[in-house]
Amino acid sequence: LQARMNQHWGQVEAANEAAPKPPAPKPPAPTRAEALRMFDQRHVTAKAHSRFHSPFSLVWDGVATDAETGIRAGSKHLKSSNGAKEHAREELFEVLFKQGKFE
Repeated sequence: LQARMNQHWGQVEAANEAAPKPPAPKPPAPTRAEALRMFDQRHVTAKAHSRFHSPFSLVWDGVATDAETGIRAGSKHLKSSNGAKEHAREELFEVLFKQGKFE
């Protein structure tokens, strides 16, 4: 009986060794803070333009573009050009982070 069990387990071990190995697990996705550091190292252009929202109200719209992927994000109805650019950059970060571009 012992010889049969040893023979059976030898066949099982041989079958396990011949079976294809599963692929290595993916590294964990970066945290938001790590992704933000990676985002700061990317080449991102931000532009703003003004327009009249009503006869006496000037507002700024911004657009930020990632040079590597070409993805764009925008912001609207802000009080300053710097605010419009900054909000567009923040929106671009959110888009890239949700798409997993920092892996």
